[in-house]
Amino acid sequence: TVWSTFASAWASIENSLGNEYMYAQKINEKVSHIFTIRYVAGLHPKMRITFNSRVFQIKSIIVDHEIKEWIRILAEEDVGT
Repeated sequence: TVWSTFASAWASIENSLGNEYMYAQKINEKVSHIFTIRYVAGLHPKMRITFNSRVFQIKSIIVDHEIKEWIRILAEEDVGT
C-alpha cells in the first residue's frame, strides 16, 4: 500500500480513558487516542494519521454537522505486530 498526504493540520491529541470511548451511546473499542482538528471536508475512516513517527488508524470521525467547525477523530495507535 502506498500512502499520500491528504491534509496537514494542527491537532489536539488526548489519550482516551481506558480501551473504550462512549459517544452517542455507542461504545467504540480499541480507541487509544482522540484527535480534535478544525473541520476538513473529505476525511474518512480508511485514512490514517501520522503524528511525529507514530501512526494511528482512524476508527471513527465525529463532525458537528451544524457548524462544521471541529472534527473529533477516534483512533487506535498502530504499534505493529
